[in-house]
Amino acid sequence: SARVSDVLLTLVDKLGFFENFLEECLPCEEMFFVASANELDKISDPMRNRFLTVELPGYSPREKEEILRRFVLPRLLDESNIGPRQLILEDEAVQTLIREYALEPGVRDLEQYLQAIVGDYVLAHDGQSISAKRIYTVEDLRRLFGPGRRIVPHSAALPGTVSSGCYVQGQPRIFEVQASIVRGIGEYKVLGPFT
Repeated sequence: SARVSDVLLTLVDKLGFFENFLEECLPCEEMFFVASANELDKISDPMRNRFLTVELPGYSPREKEEILRRFVLPRLLDESNIGPRQLILEDEAVQTLIREYALEPGVRDLEQYLQAIVGDYVLAHDGQSISAKRIYTVEDLRRLFGPGRRIVPHSAALPGTVSSGCYVQGQPRIFEVQASIVRGIGEYKVLGPFT
């Protein structure tokens, strides 16, 4: 809201803040402000101009694969008392999982997919000794999670409407978006999809 924004601007500008309940002006000269945001375009320009913006990119597919193999999967297997040679993900299945299912920049959704795979292994061996070897393939991923999603890159040479596409339930879907070139940084901004 505008009131919260005004208070934050006052604090960030270190002008002091008058607290109505205490009827005191709280000093701000010694304060150092750090903020984080997922969507910069939702922050007002006056507020954004008072901060140094540091953008942190998401993990690359290679980094996600390393995190999966070295940390997430071994931890989940250990928590479930499953040996590393009992549940194996084929290389192609790992790459498909990262490329078509776990599309978030972080690894939270990747961990959730792996939890489902470990859960599937445990359910398949319910009441039996969990010592059987099971190799999960791309077909197993499709059985568990349905068709994957792939993002088709789009580009705009000039401002206006451009075609884009994505895969939904295994079928390509083409749609139009309006784009505007952002001069000087080699990028464009998507203004909105049209249905």
